[in-house]
Amino acid sequence: MFIALQCCRPEALNPSIFYFFDECGTDVNSPANDLSRPLHLASREGHTNAVQHLLERGAGDSLKDSHGRTGSVLFRDLFLFTALRQWFNKFA
Repeated sequence: MFIALQCCRPEALNPSIFYFFDECGTDVNSPANDLSRPLHLASREGHTNAVQHLLERGAGDSLKDSHGRTGSVLFRDLFLFTALRQWFNKFA
């Protein structure tokens, strides 16, 4: 799951990836080595469908990674970065 969320472009994320959570009983809050969870990765990579799916399955948005960031903070930062980049590109 972690690899799929990191490697896929948001528009290319295959919905079958959710099989691991829906059918296999995978814990949506299982941490990686740096305490990041699937919600952190989905948020950081801009996978809005995955974020919604994970939250619906009980992913904890209050859980922090090793840098003290929650999934919503990462998603907000990505949104702000994208908006700023688009704004600056108007003048390039």
